[in-house]
Amino acid sequence: MDNPENLWAHSPQGDREAPHLLLRHLWDVAALAEAFAAKFRAGAIGRMLGLIHDAAKACLEFQRYIRDPNSRKGPPHSDPGAAAYLEELGLFSLCVQAHHGRLPNHTESAARIDQTQKKYPEVVQAAKQLQDSLQLPACPTLDFPTEALVYEHLIRMCFSALIDADRLDTERYYQPDLRQTISADLPPLLEKLEAKLAAFRPPQTEVERVRVEVQEHCRRSALEKPGFYRLAVPTGGGKTLASMLFGLTHAKAHELDRIIVAIPFTSIIEQNAAIYEGIFGPENVLEHHSNYGANEETNAEGQSHVEIRRRLAAENWDMPLIVTTNVQFFESLLSDHGSKCRKLHNIARSVVILDEVQTLPPNLLEPMLSVLDWMVQYANTSVVFCTATQPDYSRLPNVPESLRQAIPIVPEPEQLFARLNRVDYTYVGKMTHEEVAARIAGQDQALCIVNSRADSVRIFETLDDPDAFYLSTYLVPAHRKKVLAQIRERLDQNLPCRVVSTQVVEAGVDIDFPYVLRMMAPLDSIVQAGGRCNRNGRTTKGRCEIFDLIEGKTPKGSYLTGTDLTRPMLQEGESALETPETQSSYFQELFRNVATDKKVGGLGIQDLRNNFDYPKVAARTKLIDDDSVGIIVEAYDPELAEKLFEQLANGASPRLIARKFAPMTVSLRHPGSLVAERQGFLVWTGSYDGSLGVGKQTGLAPEDSVV
Repeated sequence: MDNPENLWAHSPQGDREAPHLLLRHLWDVAALAEAFAAKFRAGAIGRMLGLIHDAAKACLEFQRYIRDPNSRKGPPHSDPGAAAYLEELGLFSLCVQAHHGRLPNHTESAARIDQTQKKYPEVVQAAKQLQDSLQLPACPTLDFPTEALVYEHLIRMCFSALIDADRLDTERYYQPDLRQTISADLPPLLEKLEAKLAAFRPPQTEVERVRVEVQEHCRRSALEKPGFYRLAVPTGGGKTLASMLFGLTHAKAHELDRIIVAIPFTSIIEQNAAIYEGIFGPENVLEHHSNYGANEETNAEGQSHVEIRRRLAAENWDMPLIVTTNVQFFESLLSDHGSKCRKLHNIARSVVILDEVQTLPPNLLEPMLSVLDWMVQYANTSVVFCTATQPDYSRLPNVPESLRQAIPIVPEPEQLFARLNRVDYTYVGKMTHEEVAARIAGQDQALCIVNSRADSVRIFETLDDPDAFYLSTYLVPAHRKKVLAQIRERLDQNLPCRVVSTQVVEAGVDIDFPYVLRMMAPLDSIVQAGGRCNRNGRTTKGRCEIFDLIEGKTPKGSYLTGTDLTRPMLQEGESALETPETQSSYFQELFRNVATDKKVGGLGIQDLRNNFDYPKVAARTKLIDDDSVGIIVEAYDPELAEKLFEQLANGASPRLIARKFAPMTVSLRHPGSLVAERQGFLVWTGSYDGSLGVGKQTGLAPEDSVV
């Protein structure tokens, strides 16, 4: 082995003339990983992982390769490093094995270690010989219960700390002038929010009075200890700002680091992110809801500059305020993938606001609530269940005790719901696509919401109204934002306004129609659609009509179960749909009819977690049961796309460029030949229709997703 002080970790690229020295890299990664893991009481493990993760790069063959890219590719270093320090690391060796890819299961890990010891003994030995130079500390004693589920997620969290530390230190070497971390100074943001809320006082209407009362409840409850909270507020009750008021006040009281708002649909993300940016400034808000096509292959240990930059593109949530999707949030929390897990340590010491929590898939509730409980118990995280249609999780099987003790932020929400009863719900029977279009055409202002993009396109084209608007995830976020602005402007001016949409517009989107037409759906979805009807109390009662769509598409699974449970309630004339009592009864019945940890082959996700089977856990944790991928739509704004790709070619951070691409990114299931790879990102090569986005070019498969 060479003099340890002369070993390389990364070869110079671009403007860098000096190599990234291995010992310097290991010490710096160790310091970062220790700080990250200390947030969940595992700093000593984080330090060990940082010191060991690239130790096998010390072998002569790898050093020869890294100094000469034209030479034969060097040996792997992840598995040899894990093999060299298996005794010291134990199960945490999985993190070293996976730091260029994905966490393996026990069987795969053991097989790889055995193969490595036989095939690369000199690499393993080189890593071990670096021990004295590393001054490796003794194995730490961890203060955690010995249950498998506790350690299963602890390993994933330590993996996160290592991944982010490694990526940040590598990025700092290649781009030393790049500011990589952003101070999450939350108290000044609370002052800005309080100033914003003060501008709406004194309240003038009943809706405004309810909003002020909810805000006061949030201020008082925020002083309670970290843990689980429930915020039940009627639609239009101002929960977007009220929940943020709770989060910032709670973070100040308990010295927490950031606020994370997880939302079911990208349309609400765009709306809420715009609201937050207007109050706090865009420099304090990260809108993150796609992987932007940046992929990381399993055990991709290559040292090419392109591969390194692609790995750096993954987001690590180093911002004070994060606005993301439930998909991004929960699939990351239960992932095996380095780029997804990278952000997890930044969920520690945060306030997580789960907006429209009723949309969480029932068949995944047990593992999702379990991992949230871990964050509450061991990572000083608070979780707020926020919605107008509050599910009752207290009676679920195996529900964590801490969740049974969730604190209600509004002590008697029933009174608020009674005061804001503004909508009549009526079932109007079965209709064809053509009959639905005719019913919309007969109204000056109407919003129609259906369950699939395919049905929404068919109704919109049948309507054939040049003044009508279309909304779904076939439109890029920047386009949807413009369409929603046009819709609000026409509604404010009392002009004709007819809209066909998927449920992308349903929960949380601030629009106010006198008439809403909703395809039959689960009870909570219908009530959320009603929240777009007479939202601001402009009339005595708004009209929300529910219909069954002949030949319409309804997603299977729990969505279909909920729809079937709701139909007889409406057919029998149920009118008190919005009350907490009705909602509680509905969710109890739904949870009785749906497995909250669906078993496949006799095993649920919790069983797989107990077996430390990270790949299968990740594969089963799919909030949306499809294979959608994030794709940049260059055709929406070709000039901006070229500018961003040029910046990327000139050395800009892929992570920051990915953020800038977000407003022109869509998620598609069947892009086919109309997608190509460009500089590590997936891009749409088709055209972009001004009304339907990319929708007409995707094939509109019958099993098309809900939004």
